[in-house]
Amino acid sequence: MSASSHRSESGASLVEAALVLPLIFFLLFGVIDSARLLATHNAVRTASREAARHGSSVGLNGSGDPHYVDCAEIRNAAMFLTDGIDLEPSNITIQYDSGPSTVVKADCPLGGPQPDPSGIDNGDRILVTTNYQFQPVTPIIGDMIGTVTISSVDRRSILSP
Repeated sequence: MSASSHRSESGASLVEAALVLPLIFFLLFGVIDSARLLATHNAVRTASREAARHGSSVGLNGSGDPHYVDCAEIRNAAMFLTDGIDLEPSNITIQYDSGPSTVVKADCPLGGPQPDPSGIDNGDRILVTTNYQFQPVTPIIGDMIGTVTISSVDRRSILSP
């Protein structure tokens, strides 16, 4: 084998590597972004489920109010298990209704007054909605799909003693 033949083979290998490596990196980061998206979806779902569970639990908080009207505690329950994402209180909506296809009776405004417990009846539901903006880390994927809104709603009946 001559020296020029050896150089052309290593040059061809370099060209092949230059063509294949970007594709491999794109696939690798695509898998990473897909895993991040799935983990974020699970975190958002868990946040709404845990907040609704906390809000529907029987009992009173430290101030003597029923758990279902303690808006700050309900939001804290949502954010407690979301280590992988920065879920903000403003991304959590808490509302109350009487069941499917009924109008919203009350809501928990962020930083506002708690709803009046007398306006929420036994058997009404708490509805907790969490929203999160997911941004892929791979620039090409981010350019293709942009920011993805992940949303989850959980509903639980309020049963007070």
